Amino acid sequence: MSAPSYSRSALDWWGRGAAGLFLGGLLALGLSGLFARFGSGEIGVATARAAASIWLFVATWLPVFALSFRARSAERAWVLLGAFNLLVWAPHFLNASGR
Repeated sequence: MSAPSYSRSALDWWGRGAAGLFLGGLLALGLSGLFARFGSGEIGVATARAAASIWLFVATWLPVFALSFRARSAERAWVLLGAFNLLVWAPHFLNASGR
């Protein structure tokens, strides 16, 4: 009896999941940080803005993780999420150097 053959898309699930897990988490962290830095109001340890940025992380990461499986391939998921991460993290680094 031969080993079952899997389609490429079935094997790509691990790559898509890893892209959603790692790059999706970085994307959610970057978006949460943008909200915390540039949002209205004062940021502090026990403020509503701090709590909202924490919940924004979770509310962003889960859909991005789920949508990473909609990519055509694992490579495409890594490239797309990597490009979005560059766009989201650029204001953090540009603003940090201008302090």
